[in-house]
Amino acid sequence: MKKNYNFFSVLLLLLSWMLISCEKVDLSSEMEKQNVKVTTRATTSFSKEDFPISIYALDASGKKVAEQSMNDGNQTLNLKLPPGSYRIVARNETALGYADVTVASKGLSVSITMVQQNARISMSLSGLPDEIKNIGVTVSPLYTALELNGELSGSGTKSFELTKENDTWKTGEILLYPSTSSTTTFTLTISSDSEQKSYSYVYGKPLERNRPYNFVGNYQGGDDAFDVTGLIYLEDWGEEETVEFEFGPNVEGTLDGNGDHLVVTENLYLSLMEWTDIVSANNEGNPKQAKEIAAEYSEGGMTGWRMPTADEAKELKNLYGGSQLASLNESLQTLGGTPLSDIDEKGDKVRYLCDDGLKTFSFADNTTVSNAGAKSTYRLRLVHSR
Repeated sequence: MKKNYNFFSVLLLLLSWMLISCEKVDLSSEMEKQNVKVTTRATTSFSKEDFPISIYALDASGKKVAEQSMNDGNQTLNLKLPPGSYRIVARNETALGYADVTVASKGLSVSITMVQQNARISMSLSGLPDEIKNIGVTVSPLYTALELNGELSGSGTKSFELTKENDTWKTGEILLYPSTSSTTTFTLTISSDSEQKSYSYVYGKPLERNRPYNFVGNYQGGDDAFDVTGLIYLEDWGEEETVEFEFGPNVEGTLDGNGDHLVVTENLYLSLMEWTDIVSANNEGNPKQAKEIAAEYSEGGMTGWRMPTADEAKELKNLYGGSQLASLNESLQTLGGTPLSDIDEKGDKVRYLCDDGLKTFSFADNTTVSNAGAKSTYRLRLVHSR
């Protein structure tokens, strides 16, 4: 009987210890949480359109551990966080800011300055003929998403239209993510009742976050042609930079329907013609096939065409790969050229020759420049230095 009594006594003590221990953990954890006050401010000033602003607390591993929403600029949020290191992030659709903090045994106040993560574009064109009915602009290649860690991701385009006010075609302020490439392509589509023409301008720099760009164009052509000369200048931040550009049928290398060469980068024309079932330079039977085609090709009286280098192929892929290809193909078709392909009718990724036929590249997503096979056949598109 004594043994049973001892057994139950030990069991009772063990259960009591477990209950007390659990209670201490819960109470301790709750008591350890500290009040973190969060306020935000903008580099300029907030407007109603800037709200709501989402506030996140990320732990050291990047995991979101708390989230609240701020609905006006006078509001202060309170986050309850246990001691540790955190990144407090404030973001809305266009701006982001964060502060790295350490929560200790006392309450903490955090003020976060939010910075615009978009570029801002406005555009106006004056002096265009009265018969113009519509002007659209597509900008590429651009990022498409902003992550909580401040990284930009994705790749796509931004399209918008100008509206006519008196004799000027203009936009309001257009917000768009920065460029994914070192250059930015603007494709203008100008339409009347009888025709539609496209013009392309490659801006030799990326659009940058937190920077506004103003595009001002002036029509200088005759009654039967669009010929617009314009300026791009930066405003508000930093030293003003002016970039002159021209596009139209009277300017060499622009996209229009009058037989001019197609400009695809700041330094390259792209051939309107395409060849299929071409072997590479690694082919033992006919290694010079692609080079011989390039040597004989002439477009608009221009000779000296060639395959793109590996670096040029990467630039073409970055500028026009994936969803950007449709915009380039629209320009090609306007000039009567053959569209480029990323996926063929079988669902396979289409590859083009580059690097003197030793390598290939593709406009399909998730592809890289790679060595050409000795027995496979590829497509061929030529380029010409500007």
